Amino acid sequence: MDFSVVGLTGGRPFSATVDHFRSLGGDAVLFDPDMVCGPAHLLSAAEHAARAFSNGTNRSKTLATEMILYAAGERQISKAMKKMNPKDPDKPVAAVVISLSDLRLEAIGAERCDDILEANVSKARALGIDRYGKGIDPESLALELVAMLEIEKK
Repeated sequence: MDFSVVGLTGGRPFSATVDHFRSLGGDAVLFDPDMVCGPAHLLSAAEHAARAFSNGTNRSKTLATEMILYAAGERQISKAMKKMNPKDPDKPVAAVVISLSDLRLEAIGAERCDDILEANVSKARALGIDRYGKGIDPESLALELVAMLEIEKK
């Protein structure tokens, strides 16, 4: 499965964004960019989720929900959704696009803006990561958060 992580601007309903990618033959999972600590954070969550499905260790019924669990570092779906789902359709969103290379963003009035994906200490704090002051960058800590969920499942 092929994943790409993008930041998107240009307010529109969340369902319209996902429907757009599905109409092109792919899919997408949207995230609150204030909870994303770098593109590697979401890419790792997507890869862990796909592996969980292929190994039969998934906790949820859909790949999208499994990605959200991993990205949030949460075992409970409701907590993960509350933490990671985008809150305001007028603000930018982070997206994991699945199996699609040509995004055709102009068709939905969106622009790519990967700057919104950059990791920082306030995003790490929002995710519940409290070890950011120990010389480890926030994106690395987010990757650790994703990996820890895998360990907790065992």
